[in-house]
Amino acid sequence: MHATEAPSWLNAANLVEPVATITGGETVAIDTWSCQSLDGGAGEALGVWRVTGEATVDGVVTSFTVILKGWPAMTGPGNPTDWNWSQREVRAYTSGELEALPGGIRAPRCLAEINRPDGSTWTWLSSMSDGALETWELEHFVLVARHLGQFNGAYLTGQPMPDTPWLSQQWTRQWVALSDQAIIEFSELPSHPIVDRVLAPAVKAEFQRIWDERHAWLDTIEALPQTFCHLDAFKRNIFLRPGPTGNLEPGLIDWGFTGTAAVGEEITPLVAASLYFGEARGIQPQVLDVAVFDSYVQGLREAGWNGDETLVRTAYVGSAILRYGVGVMRFLPALLDEAAHPMLEHIFRLPLDDLAQLHGGLNLWLVDLADEFRHLQAALPPPLPDAA
Repeated sequence: MHATEAPSWLNAANLVEPVATITGGETVAIDTWSCQSLDGGAGEALGVWRVTGEATVDGVVTSFTVILKGWPAMTGPGNPTDWNWSQREVRAYTSGELEALPGGIRAPRCLAEINRPDGSTWTWLSSMSDGALETWELEHFVLVARHLGQFNGAYLTGQPMPDTPWLSQQWTRQWVALSDQAIIEFSELPSHPIVDRVLAPAVKAEFQRIWDERHAWLDTIEALPQTFCHLDAFKRNIFLRPGPTGNLEPGLIDWGFTGTAAVGEEITPLVAASLYFGEARGIQPQVLDVAVFDSYVQGLREAGWNGDETLVRTAYVGSAILRYGVGVMRFLPALLDEAAHPMLEHIFRLPLDDLAQLHGGLNLWLVDLADEFRHLQAALPPPLPDAA
């Protein structure tokens, strides 16, 4: 959990630059302001706060809303391609790479940057939540999927990939590897009512099989067409709000995972994470799966990509199982630790019994997808031999 108290150094003077940037004013005086911690979405960050107030801008009193997000000082060089490199998101915002994304995708605008003496970095960002829908229906997931297809498809049809060393690489492979020790202890998990509801015997057996096959699965996915992705685009990280024409447009926050991935991996969190966190209430996994996939492919076609959609399906299905099946096994001990249950209920915003029922059902759906992936994998043409 990240900090809830506002940074001690925050004051009205710090607000002048971001307010001037967002309003376009030349003379800015901050009249009133207040700060509210935002729950979740911090990732590797120090925290996220919404700051609202009034300012006199060029002689006119104006209301403002800006977002403050901070990242700790680097403790070592790190690897900029790691799945959770701590400086990736701040680099993404301050580099300008997210300012004109294709496909109608919007990212927060960087209004100002602050480098503190302790080595921490802070950015003022534009707010993406104003006027956004709170509850989504199936049609909203479908709309977002189409935009994501247009976004990813642009980089498959001529849009240059960001020229930067900090894009994540092999994100799914790195994520899955973190469950290594948990899988070793998998068969030794004590019987527990909650765990048994989450992991039915058939699920445990299938997850063990998937783990044994994981390298071949990952090799298959990584050999598919690669594109620029957000990689964490699910309901909690997307704000659907009216754009300049009045049509709903997706604003994506939390770009800490962004990088190169197979076409199709982008919609894995849109489907699986939205289900996993209970953000697609009343929508059956199979229904959300098909609707999102079809709309994503439509977006790819609209971007001009005419590749085989079974390649897209292969990457999406395989990464869904790897990421939200075996890839989350390392969190199982939290289900056995009663002291951790309040934290789980807070994160997922569900009572523990409801959470166990939800995840148990999702795991059965993932097991069904595993057979589909194996059929898709077997039907793929063999890789071309390396050039001599």
